[in-house]
Amino acid sequence: MFRHVVIWNLDDRFSEEEKARTALEIKTRLETFAKELPDVEYFHVHYQGFPPSTGDLILDSSFATREALEHYKTHPTHVEIGGLVRSVVKSRASMDYEA
Repeated sequence: MFRHVVIWNLDDRFSEEEKARTALEIKTRLETFAKELPDVEYFHVHYQGFPPSTGDLILDSSFATREALEHYKTHPTHVEIGGLVRSVVKSRASMDYEA
């Protein structure tokens, strides 16, 4: 199993209401897209974490093979969603690893 975890912080220009709406849009788009892909074992986007969380949004996912993870990362729909995400976040941290 290959894990892909990403934590984003949304831009400070957003109010808390706008952050929640933006996070929900990202969650919906990513999770809908992931359902179309083979070899996705787990894929969930979480937001509205408990204090003292330091991230606004987290993607927690696992893939059956490293090739499946790479396919997800380079897929045109992922690239498109990534453009949206980059336009609304101030920071991003990620880690891919074999579990």
